[in-house]
Amino acid sequence: MFRVLKICSSRIWTKFHRTNSYQARKMQFGNDVNSSFRVTVIGSGGRGTSKSLLIIPEQPTPLYSMKPERFIINCGDTALEKWYLARSGGFLAKRHKVHILTTSNAVENTEGISAFSTSVMRLDEFSAITVYSPPGLVNSFKSRPEIMKAMLKGYIQFTSSVKIRCSMFNVHNIVLNKKGVEGQSSTSDVYCYAFEIPRKGNVTGPQNVEEKDAILVIDCPDEGYLDCLLNHPGFLKYQDDDSYRTCLVVHMSSSSILFSPEYRAFMKRFGKETQHLLLHENCLANVNRVMVNCNKVLNHFSKDIFPLLEGNQTEDIDLSRKVLNAVNYMECLYYHTTNNLVLRINEGDDKFEFADELLNSITHLEDKLRHINVLSKEADVDPKAYPQFVFLGTGGALPSHTRSHSCILVKVDAETSFMMDCGCGSYEQMVRFFHDKVETELAKIKMIFISHIHLDHTLGLSLILKKRYDARKSLGLESKPVYLLSFKRLPWFYLTSIPGLFNLRKTYTPVDFFRPENFTPIKRALGLRRMNVDDVVHCPYSCGLSVSHTSGWSLAYTGDAYELSHSFIKNAKNCDILIHEASYEDIYANRRSNNMHSCQKDAIRNGKLIQASLTVLTHIAYNKQPLDVLPVLSEAFTNKNFMAHDFTKINLTQRPVLHLYNDLINEAFQNVKGGSRINIEKELERYSKYSRSKTMFDY
Repeated sequence: MFRVLKICSSRIWTKFHRTNSYQARKMQFGNDVNSSFRVTVIGSGGRGTSKSLLIIPEQPTPLYSMKPERFIINCGDTALEKWYLARSGGFLAKRHKVHILTTSNAVENTEGISAFSTSVMRLDEFSAITVYSPPGLVNSFKSRPEIMKAMLKGYIQFTSSVKIRCSMFNVHNIVLNKKGVEGQSSTSDVYCYAFEIPRKGNVTGPQNVEEKDAILVIDCPDEGYLDCLLNHPGFLKYQDDDSYRTCLVVHMSSSSILFSPEYRAFMKRFGKETQHLLLHENCLANVNRVMVNCNKVLNHFSKDIFPLLEGNQTEDIDLSRKVLNAVNYMECLYYHTTNNLVLRINEGDDKFEFADELLNSITHLEDKLRHINVLSKEADVDPKAYPQFVFLGTGGALPSHTRSHSCILVKVDAETSFMMDCGCGSYEQMVRFFHDKVETELAKIKMIFISHIHLDHTLGLSLILKKRYDARKSLGLESKPVYLLSFKRLPWFYLTSIPGLFNLRKTYTPVDFFRPENFTPIKRALGLRRMNVDDVVHCPYSCGLSVSHTSGWSLAYTGDAYELSHSFIKNAKNCDILIHEASYEDIYANRRSNNMHSCQKDAIRNGKLIQASLTVLTHIAYNKQPLDVLPVLSEAFTNKNFMAHDFTKINLTQRPVLHLYNDLINEAFQNVKGGSRINIEKELERYSKYSRSKTMFDY
């Protein structure tokens, strides 16, 4: 276990926490910090991921003489989280100057801008974020409260003019018009970007230098832009002019376009020495290795409750090839001293494996699992029974290695489901969990409940709505809008569509959750006997949901809650499952009043007050531990309580055994935290006691 602790300290604690950027990079990469810039793939375009790049210009001195600049190409809803995971050392700090360059106004490329604006407002003396995009993007964002506040304070600005001059390079855009559209700019325009770097030895600055290296980012969303791209004069100097050497071209498109003869001929015109990086839907959408290893540990405990994630395979990549499919966290390093480009995979993430060692650290593990299997048979546990509760995101507001933002999918039966909250990355989490069946599962969603308008509960909504619409269309189903049960102003805040692009309004039917007389169509669609939305104490217009199905089961969900209202407690009384937020460990009870959240003991107390058969704890705040898997469990935990994790799937027949997995997970991961070992004899005695018990729902 000492080796596990050492690995966690060096590769997680240092790698993913905010430290001095230059010093952290120097420790990890040595002299690589002297490169002009590094291009990191934070979204390969693989299924469920956006096409996104992080570009960090590096200065040769540890103390910057000017504000450090950061560039992000396309800002999907998970861009901020991926930036945190990709960074080596600090990320968003005061003094940073951030440029967000979007290739189009599509939801997949822009939804994460709100998260960035919220993050920078927490920092003092932060330089403004500048968003470069085709015309019209600001019109869809200015209604958002966090964007309006950031714009008024000067933290963020939007522009369609791309002329960026840095100390090391210049950036400009090349505009592609859709087929049949010429002349004036349009909201449907696509921006390609060119980074021009002066050759080593030129000291007059990039404006007056004749010989330059170039890095291009080219986006061709569909075949309507292909003719304009292939014949655009803006690319000629990078293909034919000897004064320009094109080092790297990043291509963003579909595989059918990228591998077409016309596009391949276009790529060859850049010369034999140009490195090409392809971002498309068939690229590997590999997950960070921390998540993969944690999932492997949990899956060993139960293949039904913690299914093994598909699509997390890695493969050896021949980096010597001039045309490569991108993978997440691939890095391209441009060295200013030698004017050359080097590709590599982020080895720190790729080689971080700890699952087997953690499993081996648990004493009598197989004996404990056999006890759980015996208990499951006695309790008639059926993993295929409905309803099923799939926890796609169980984290708090801050990015975490193992917990995504709030999102819970309730599968009422084999053909019907509804979603509760939809934080950033919800669609990506669905792809990871359901893989090839994601379109089928999206098409089954008939209602989405949004408990309140905080970004960690709403930022993934636009993409889920769009992907659900596309899924039903591809499956040949009726394009029936989903019921959106939320505060009535939420669509105006976050679902404003840009004219000329995809219209989100046709994907949902808004239902104000303060108007219960309008709930009848939802209850009919979901087969509910009763549905109530009641106030909870958190922020303005925060509500919890309680439902009762015609088949007899009942559910209550608090959303984020400091306290529960009397009406919520009354309507949730004697529910089969209470899903309650538990942001903080009990030792941080003094913090809960600062942002109106609950501790674990509060959630357990409310479960007793409501007399719920099972209380599931979720919305776990980032606890600053190396693996951030399991917080210190409250002493109030009983056999009616369960701590949810990302990609957990449970049903009501599993209630008798769920609490036992808390013990196993605690024993596995507390060693990483340096906690004391569980008393093995006492635990085995508990397992034997519960296996003999016939009344396992009593406190």
